[in-house]
Parts: sequence; structure tokens; C-alpha cells
Amino acid sequence: HTKQKLGYEPDHLAFNSGVKTIVTKEGAIISMMHGRGKYRYPGGDFYEGDYVDNKRHGYGTYIYLNKDTYSGGWEHDYRHGFGNISFANGDKYEGQWRANKRHGRGKTTYRDGHVFEGFFRDDRRCGYGIMKYPNGDVYAGHWKSNMKNRFGVFKYANGDVYIGDFKYNKRHGHGKFVKYYEPTYQLLPPTSTLYTSKDIAPGYLTANLGREGSEGYFSGMGVDQ
Repeated sequence: HTKQKLGYEPDHLAFNSGVKTIVTKEGAIISMMHGRGKYRYPGGDFYEGDYVDNKRHGYGTYIYLNKDTYSGGWEHDYRHGFGNISFANGDKYEGQWRANKRHGRGKTTYRDGHVFEGFFRDDRRCGYGIMKYPNGDVYAGHWKSNMKNRFGVFKYANGDVYIGDFKYNKRHGHGKFVKYYEPTYQLLPPTSTLYTSKDIAPGYLTANLGREGSEGYFSGMGVDQ
């Protein structure tokens, strides 16, 4: 069926199995997709779902010629509301849409292992979101135009942590970088209940956590008790 823009008031409407028939004053009969139906477009794309006046509107599944597949809400032929799409390249998105673009809260799983969950605006990461990287790094903070921007926390896979400002995906402005140190452990005399020493190194804590040594000991970076 061909989409047609009507510039006149129809005299009669008849609904029959996903088709709306319009009879004009001149007696012309125009059929429009309306209601639930299936349609294969000339380019090879296929749609099954709701139509309103020849437009995809409501809920439906659209399979593109390149095998991208979208299932979810539609409004006036645009992906709109909640829906999920599986791209032929392996990427997946589930979340809110507006006018064919990711807009609102959603989750994108990329084929290379990246996973982003947060907010989108006009198909770009924008607002608060969490990105998990394939190597174990995790960023939680603000985004703008797909880039880390303003305040965020970046936890590196090796244990290092950066807390502060970002700009154009880079650490920029006020921030704090905490280097991770692997703690070392050693036994202390079982008679001690708590022991600290600043002679070892500034900020170094050595302590017996158990009563009379029954629960073991620890030592490493920490805060004196």
C-alpha cells in the first residue's frame, strides 16, 4: 500500500483486518493500513505490528534488510517509547526512544564487551551513566555527547581510582587519584589486641584483630584506630 496524504474529509470508513478503506465523495476507494498487520516494503524491510493511517504506530517489530531488528513502540513511523534493537554487527540496545533516536534511560551492550547503562539524548550518551569496559575498568559519572564530562569516578582494573572532573573524555580540573597498594600480612604476638606503628611508614597500620591471637592478624595501609 502507498502512503497518501488526505486533503479532504472522507464520507465513509470501513475497517477490515488491518485495512481502512476510505470512500471519497467522488466515489474513489483508497485502502490504508490500519490496525494490526504485516507488510514487506519495496526495499526488502519487513514490519509486523500496529498501523494507524498507513503509519507504524503502536507496537511492532521491524526487520531491516541488513538484519537489524527492532521491537517496541512506534509513533507516526518513528521508533518511540520503549523498545529494543539488535544490530547485525552484534550491538544491542534496550531502553527509551524518541523520533528514531535513543533518548532517555537505556542500556547498550557492544559487541566488543563494553556495556553502558544510563541516559541518552538524541542518540548520544548524555547525563549520568555507567560504562563497564572489557578490561575491567568502570566509569560512573556524567557524560556529554558520548564523552565523559564533569564529575565522575573511574575505577581502574588494577585497583587505582580517580575521583574528580573530566572534560572531553580526559581527567581535567579538580580531582583526586588514589593509587592501589596490595596489602601485606604478618603475624603479631598473640598477647597484643591492637598495635600500631608509625615507625614502619607514614600511614602504615599493623593490628591484631583477634582476642589473644585467635582470629589472626593483618598489616597494610590503613588508618590508626
